[in-house]
Amino acid sequence: MRQSFVVPSTLALCVLLAGCSSSASSDVADGGLADTGVPDADVPDVNPQVGDGGTLVAQMNDLSILLPLATTQADFDAYLPASAAGIGGALVPQGTFTTFNVPGMTAIGPGAPELAYSSLRVVAVRLDPCFAQIGPITDAAGCTNQLRVIFQSLAFASGATTAEDSGLHAFYALTRKQLTSALEEIIELRKASGGDADLGPLAVHPLVAQQGLSGAMGTGLAKIIQKYAGTSNLTRLTRLYSSSDTWDFNGIDIAGGKPTPMIIPTLRLRLCGARLRPRRSSWTTCAK
Repeated sequence: MRQSFVVPSTLALCVLLAGCSSSASSDVADGGLADTGVPDADVPDVNPQVGDGGTLVAQMNDLSILLPLATTQADFDAYLPASAAGIGGALVPQGTFTTFNVPGMTAIGPGAPELAYSSLRVVAVRLDPCFAQIGPITDAAGCTNQLRVIFQSLAFASGATTAEDSGLHAFYALTRKQLTSALEEIIELRKASGGDADLGPLAVHPLVAQQGLSGAMGTGLAKIIQKYAGTSNLTRLTRLYSSSDTWDFNGIDIAGGKPTPMIIPTLRLRLCGARLRPRRSSWTTCAK
């Protein structure tokens, strides 16, 4: 099934799989920062200090960025593909991708469909200053700094972009300095592209929607993503894809360039794949 919007598959993958660690399941479906339930003073300060002692104030749409669907070929061509060059190689190296997106294999066994690598395009990005942390943060030095990039299978025809009800989340490890530098660059890009007006709550990025993906904000964001993400710091891939009335989920963790099946957190069994469907679901357990 094809949909003419980007958000739903991003939501579902985030909820069930992508945003969790073995110790917590705090990720937020809408791609925004988690509501920790603690005062702002307990949340790590990710606003970079500028030279005059002031502070660059980050808006919601600086930290979680949703891209619009392209309405022209030029804008469609401005989407970053999974094969785009990043740190140490492609944003998502195809060899790593195919270790868990095997043609003819679903998350739970033989079957179809699987994601098509060649059609994957970046549709969203998120900076996370303390990944999977749901309690009070007493020491920011213990936080996992992370850049997440979300891909969907897109196609362009007759002046419109269609998006499959599927998605791929790619997780990239950052140092604290890299995270604050990336955020500072996004803030400065936003100010240079559209001033310092409040862009409001999380939504499709207003400036990219106004200018188009091939405009200054969209192309600037693409360069920032390529600067801070790539083969060298890719640590996890998770995927969702649908067929008829089923949604399949699975993922891999990557350490030292070696992928291993990701155990879905918060479930009692050691599950590495799941298929959700009305009235009946299926699972596959991980090898011990």
